Amino acid sequence: MRRMDRIDCFHCTTEVTDMVIGSDFRVIVVVLGGLFVFGFLYDRLVAWLELHGYDEGFTAFLVMGGVLVTLAGYGVMVYAALYRGVCVYAHGALPATAVTLVALLLCFAASGFWMVVGSMQRYMLKRRNGQVYAMGVGVSDDESTAVAE
Repeated sequence: MRRMDRIDCFHCTTEVTDMVIGSDFRVIVVVLGGLFVFGFLYDRLVAWLELHGYDEGFTAFLVMGGVLVTLAGYGVMVYAALYRGVCVYAHGALPATAVTLVALLLCFAASGFWMVVGSMQRYMLKRRNGQVYAMGVGVSDDESTAVAE
């Protein structure tokens, strides 16, 4: 492994591509796998908080916590690439920007997958039980359809 004291982005396009298919592939798989597991466990935590009513007023903090962990995972991938001497931020190089964008999207997809699935399941369960209110006025689905008829 070589370590750079300063970032030289002359051959950055090829090196960034090497980051994805090179020896950092293990790091990427471990980070994405870790984010996937984190997303599942975080969804279970959020479901428990919602069940007990502890999430009301704190949704922004729950989102912020998930985003921070996701960005930390992305940071591990970037650090691994920089440690190996890969310039991940080429100035004006579209391929480097595209790889960065894809890496971020993969991180958010891995950590957010279970949150989306869990949120949809909880919503459908509430809807089935008649706990979803129309337009925030406290009318359940059954009552709102009866009024509309």
